Amino acid sequence: MIPNKVKDDIAKLSFKPTLDRLSARASEVVTEEFCKPHCGHGPEGKLFCSDAEGVYKRFLSLLVKTYCEHN
Repeated sequence: MIPNKVKDDIAKLSFKPTLDRLSARASEVVTEEFCKPHCGHGPEGKLFCSDAEGVYKRFLSLLVKTYCEHN
């Protein structure tokens, strides 16, 4: 029998490539739809300002939820 901790670790590892793609997509959308209209530029390096970081996390959460519901 596989312990729940090991099952969770396996699930996280198998979902990581998908999460990386969704994270990149969320970053692109937040940059185009939030940062550029509000600030006039994208994030500096890989860091969002605090407002954009909140939008990014919420959008990524929505992407993951939608992905999981449809797959």
